[in-house]
Amino acid sequence: MVRGNLKGVICALTVGFLLTVSAAVVFADSYAQSTPYVFTNIYTYENYAALNVSGAIQGALGLGYILTQDGGDVPAGYMDISAKLYNNAGNIIEAGPYISNTDPERELEEGSGYDSTHGYYQGGADTAVYNGSTYTHYWANETVKLYYPT
Repeated sequence: MVRGNLKGVICALTVGFLLTVSAAVVFADSYAQSTPYVFTNIYTYENYAALNVSGAIQGALGLGYILTQDGGDVPAGYMDISAKLYNNAGNIIEAGPYISNTDPERELEEGSGYDSTHGYYQGGADTAVYNGSTYTHYWANETVKLYYPT
């Protein structure tokens, strides 16, 4: 009789432990970065996109970066960027406003708005650089798709 009760208690404790452990499993953050795209327009630049899928922000966030290849500053107003967040169908669902470097800088970064619908996402960015008279746009390569589960 005691042996049967002991088995029942051990079984109940094991099930309780497994339920507690499975409830404690949290969503792990994921990050992807695209291959940099290098281009020259007065200065030599590179741009790239990134994607952060995170339980901390409860969703997906597109990121965009543009920087000079040599690490030197470009004059104010020479770089613009707008980060993009794409859904699984390839549609832009969030986009940050275009921002410019307001001081001499070597790098700009920006985030799109974020989305918390479960599904696959990609990050992207549109960058523009001053070419002496106007701006030329260079799209960053998109990231791989990452899944947001909740």
